[in-house]
Amino acid sequence: MAIHTILPIYIYNHIIIISLMAYNFILDFTKKRNPMTQTQTGKAFEYAILQEFNEKLNNITNVKIVQNDALATAKKYFNQFDKQTQGRYLLTASFAVNFLMDIEPRLKHDIGKKDILQLEILTDYQGQLGDVRDVVAIRKLQEWEIGVSAKNNHKAIKHSRLSNKIDFGEKWLGIQCSQMYFDEIGLIFDPLKSNKK
Repeated sequence: MAIHTILPIYIYNHIIIISLMAYNFILDFTKKRNPMTQTQTGKAFEYAILQEFNEKLNNITNVKIVQNDALATAKKYFNQFDKQTQGRYLLTASFAVNFLMDIEPRLKHDIGKKDILQLEILTDYQGQLGDVRDVVAIRKLQEWEIGVSAKNNHKAIKHSRLSNKIDFGEKWLGIQCSQMYFDEIGLIFDPLKSNKK
C-alpha cells in the first residue's frame, strides 16, 4: 500500500515552492531486499520527477536536460529499484508534474523556438547553501524558473529551511524578500514558536 500526496507550501510573487511528499509503505519491505538510505531513495525520486517533466513536456516545448553529476547519481539510485518500485516513483512524480503543469503555464508555453525549458537536478552543495530545491525547470529567455523540493518516505513533513529569518529570495535568486513577506510569514511562524514552548 502506498499513499502519495502533493503539498504546495507557499506561493509568493511568482516564486512557487512545492514540496512533494511520497510516503511509501512499500519501501518498508523493499528495504529488506535492497537496503537503501533515505538519501538514495530521495535521489531516485528526484530522477523520477525529472523524467516525468521530460516525458510530459518534450512533445509540447523544447526541453533540455542538464547533464551533471547529480543527474548521474539520481539515475543510478533509481535504476537500483525493481520495475514495480520504479513504476510507483514515476506514478507519484506524474501526479506532481500534472499538478505543476496545471498551475504554472510557463512549463508548457514557450515564446518561440529559442525558448528552451532546461530541467536540472541540483547538487547537494546547493542545498548546503540554503537552496532546498531538488529539481528546477528554467526558461532563461523568460528569466523564469520553478523549483521542486522532493521529499520521499518521510513520516512527517520536514521543514524546508524556510523560516521567519531566512531570506530565501536572496539565497536562491539574489533578490531580497520584502518586509511584507516577513510580516506574512511571521503570522505562521510566531504561533509555532509559542506552541513549541
